[in-house]
Amino acid sequence: MRTKITLFLFVMAFLSARTCLYSEIVGDHDKAVSQETILDYTAQGEIDFKGAEEYNKSGVAKNDLGDSEGAILDFTRAIEINPKHAEAYNNRGIVKFKKGDYNGCMSDFAKAIEINPKFAGAYYNRSLAKGAMGDQADAGQDLKRAEELGYVEY
Repeated sequence: MRTKITLFLFVMAFLSARTCLYSEIVGDHDKAVSQETILDYTAQGEIDFKGAEEYNKSGVAKNDLGDSEGAILDFTRAIEINPKHAEAYNNRGIVKFKKGDYNGCMSDFAKAIEINPKFAGAYYNRSLAKGAMGDQADAGQDLKRAEELGYVEY
């Protein structure tokens, strides 16, 4: 047991130092996995060294394969690791929209826009959700804002 505790403390010290170094080099504290996040996962019995971006990418892949529940779980994990991951909120909103959870997707799109007010895709997606909910006027405003920000529908 003592060996496991020593190993755990060594890993935590290593990760803490690596996180600080990464933050200094990159200058983006939001993308660095915090020691508290790792401790939270450890307390739940799961040590997970994936970062927010890896979970976001995994969520996209799962959604592409038709695993909407798995995608939502991965996007949620990305958001837990990095609460300012606008893309993960937007992606989770897309999956919720496809499932017909309009209130849930509206909340995610709004959060993505709050984090990044220049996120054209989130405005576009929110316009689709508003349209589906029958709010054509606000949908039009969001669509206009998306286009102003350079969104082009493919």
